Amino acid sequence: MGPYRTLIRHGANIIAVDIPRDGMWRELIALARNSPGTLHVPCLKPKDDKRSDAEFAAFVEDSAAAGTKEGDAAVASVAGCDLLGQTPEIKNWVLEVSEGHRIVIGNHTYLDGELHVRLSIAADAIIAACQQARKRTKDVGCAFLCSPTDVFLHPPEAVEHAKRNHRNAPLWQKLVAPLFKMKVNARKPVKCDDGEERTAVDGLVIEQGPNYALAKRIQHWRVMVSRHEGYFASSNIAPSTATASVLSNKIFAVAYRGQAKFAAMEIVYQELSKAVMGGLLIHDVRNADSAAQPQNKVKLDHPMETFGEGAFHGGVWRTPFAFRTTGTVTFIVGFFNQFGIPFVTVEAAIVAAVAQLTSVAL
Repeated sequence: MGPYRTLIRHGANIIAVDIPRDGMWRELIALARNSPGTLHVPCLKPKDDKRSDAEFAAFVEDSAAAGTKEGDAAVASVAGCDLLGQTPEIKNWVLEVSEGHRIVIGNHTYLDGELHVRLSIAADAIIAACQQARKRTKDVGCAFLCSPTDVFLHPPEAVEHAKRNHRNAPLWQKLVAPLFKMKVNARKPVKCDDGEERTAVDGLVIEQGPNYALAKRIQHWRVMVSRHEGYFASSNIAPSTATASVLSNKIFAVAYRGQAKFAAMEIVYQELSKAVMGGLLIHDVRNADSAAQPQNKVKLDHPMETFGEGAFHGGVWRTPFAFRTTGTVTFIVGFFNQFGIPFVTVEAAIVAAVAQLTSVAL
């Protein structure tokens, strides 16, 4: 879900951080070669390499300067670094390469389980240390992708839209809602310390686990702290996206097929998501009036409001039922859909089944 392709094609100057993977680095280098952008590649001398550091550095520089497939392959073979094992070294390298320039450090990392938390902590440490090193110029910003399956402030217009979609929901959805404990997406507002009433939208998916939620909390906190301290901070919400990691979970893959049957919901594919989110990041960086800019004209009454600007949530905020409560129903609908059964047949079966259950209960 990272914005590399979009940014490099638009001429960005990119300092790349990823683990040693020969094929992946070859692809990144090839994309940079055929773009107006610039790619800075971290290279690490293998432990069994007998050359001096100076000789190894000269080899890498000569290989990159050659501009040939062989030269690029040589660079790719020694490219990569470990965010978890080389955190201080990466911080120093980023500061060195970006010296004298404004930089935005993007955390687009993901791994399953507790490794996601560790990656978020490592990236957060780098961002915080780089900002501290340049606290006078404040030219170190941060950028993240938010997940729609999380908790945010619910903008009033989105609340009203969710209520309207609930009133206009088809009969079958209203019938199954009590059976599957589907909750209305518009929650009751709560009074905050400043006396204002605000509403939260709860899109958390329990199956994603506590590590995912904690990793996102770390990222959200860094955004709010950075903006408060006067640094650039971009954190746009991406839609539910059919990525390889999501579709590898068979339950999620089937449930995604049924999401579109709920008003406002749309599952998009990775190519569209990447392009839109990359465009939003460029907008945040280049537009002085963006909510990501701390000195802009956008005044926020609450720190969490920063996540509402430019949110491409895919309908999670406006769908009639809370996203986390529709999982079973979307799975059932998606299950029949994958076998090519017309939805009108499924809808009729649901209505008939609920009617039968009601008559039995009576």
